[in-house]
Amino acid sequence: MARFGNIRGEARLEAWGTAVEVDDGLFRIRLNNPVNALMVNTYAYRGPRELVVIDPGWPWTLDALEQSLRDLGLAQSFEDVDAWLYTHTHIDHMGAAGLLSEISDAPQY
Repeated sequence: MARFGNIRGEARLEAWGTAVEVDDGLFRIRLNNPVNALMVNTYAYRGPRELVVIDPGWPWTLDALEQSLRDLGLAQSFEDVDAWLYTHTHIDHMGAAGLLSEISDAPQY
């Protein structure tokens, strides 16, 4: 698996937005939002045997999220996600929950 950057905290700018490894295996992914200026703060945790995506955002940012997971070397597709976690019910955190339940077999919490 590719390691993100050389230093924890190193920001990386891509077409989909920015990412930074905030701790070992924990990435903050800021996704560009094509609908308005509000960016989506999503987190991905890569553990020894699991990948958990936290607050995946809106349905229209899912393509950018999937690309970010590929670019960071965390997953090839949403099929590699082991669980979806939502911290609270704001639309920018769990707006994609319904669509993800249709395209991913991973449980949602």
